[in-house]
Amino acid sequence: MRRYIVGLAALILLIAACGGDGSTEDLSGSDTGSEITETDSADSDSGGGESGSTGSENESTSDGTQIFVASTDGIDIVDLDAETQEVFVEGYGNPYGLIVAQDDLWFADAQNSLASVDARSREEKGTVALPGQFAGLSVTEDAAWVIAGLIGLDSQLVGVERDGMTIRGTALPPQGTYYDLVAGSGGDVWVHGGDIESSTTVGKVDPVMVTVGDRVDSGVIADSMVIGLGALWIGGTKAGSPDGSTVPVSAIAKLDPATGDVLDLLEIGGSGDDEVVVEVAFDHLWATQGLEAVLIKFDAASGDEVGRVDVGSGAAGIPYPILLTSDAIWVVNSTDSQALSFNPDTLDFVSGITLPYFAGTFAFVP
Repeated sequence: MRRYIVGLAALILLIAACGGDGSTEDLSGSDTGSEITETDSADSDSGGGESGSTGSENESTSDGTQIFVASTDGIDIVDLDAETQEVFVEGYGNPYGLIVAQDDLWFADAQNSLASVDARSREEKGTVALPGQFAGLSVTEDAAWVIAGLIGLDSQLVGVERDGMTIRGTALPPQGTYYDLVAGSGGDVWVHGGDIESSTTVGKVDPVMVTVGDRVDSGVIADSMVIGLGALWIGGTKAGSPDGSTVPVSAIAKLDPATGDVLDLLEIGGSGDDEVVVEVAFDHLWATQGLEAVLIKFDAASGDEVGRVDVGSGAAGIPYPILLTSDAIWVVNSTDSQALSFNPDTLDFVSGITLPYFAGTFAFVP
């Protein structure tokens, strides 16, 4: 067993200090606490925990007490209650980008390889060499869809067979553009491609041939994408007009995942400089805004906002990733290595943790 004494001691002491009294003030450094604004009743939420996203650190059934963290040559499990840290899997140099999706733990290593390990049994599914640095992932039932390469320079979409961990195919972006986001669910896979001319466009992937079709204008300069609850959701910025008559504003585009038709455009307020992270879980659409430091809950069918909660202050514009456990939605403030969980029905604060200083990215253990 390997231990990181200083990091764990600090983590445990802070958890003990929190005392579970429901206040986020000491955790987030914000004097707003966990103020909740209910714009509609959330008591009817099913809270079923189903998520249509498989590319964004979710699908965990953990209670939030165990997390995967990277070590120098593998992945460890930190148990926050037992105050222990033990080896989960080793033999990978400087792993990063930890994601739990489709019951597997996915990560990359310093050799630009993608690895997959059963998140419960520890069975190693294999590794595959990527044509560049790992930069993003979404996982469907039979394939992993990877953004590989330096964003803005040479990033591309790589399809990886889950059975055997072999390359299915690679899609290069059009001349002068790059791929930086991918979202998949079932047979629907979409990739966002960026440059000055195409910063609001996405293309549908042929999952068999690993080719990208004609681009569709979403109306939103994308920060994040997810597929679930019958739609492709794109969080980002609705650009202002060149003449200045309208200003940029944070927004979420709702697209038909089969055709790419724009079904709705939700303007959610805040600055156009915000980072907007979207997720689908507990039968609702969720979003965080970095500058506003809020978690927002939407009715996915109508697009109506049904509640929001302050999640603490952080560096301006830094995104707040969204993670899931079986009965809570977690918001991670990466600027101060803290994670806060909220009841998905009521938006009441549940608990908070400070991550070990060595954790970098982390994922909940199922």
